Amino acid sequence: MKIVRNWIILIIALIGIAAALFVSGKQHKVFIDNKKAGEYAAVEVSYSINGEKAKKIRVNKKAMVYVKGPKHKLIIEFKDNTGKNVTLENEFKLIPTEDATIYLPLLINGEADWIKSDN
Repeated sequence: MKIVRNWIILIIALIGIAAALFVSGKQHKVFIDNKKAGEYAAVEVSYSINGEKAKKIRVNKKAMVYVKGPKHKLIIEFKDNTGKNVTLENEFKLIPTEDATIYLPLLINGEADWIKSDN
């Protein structure tokens, strides 16, 4: 009886570890779109996701970044209308089967729907 109990505990533990590795190690595609969105014009932006080296994205361009895990941090830097450098930090979560598109003009102008799921 103890052997059966130990095997059941071992199987449950392995399933739990497998689920945790699946959620934390799943790779996602994140598209960063810097094209005009509605009435908001695009501006040249530098972006960094999860502390990676900052990359520039020009106006009317789209970039793709692979990220792992459920939680991510996006840092963008741009010049506002007065020429002053502005830095925005945003966090977002992705479910294991989800890819996303980030619309930079919407994010810069404070819109709530700046990230959309691609599923």
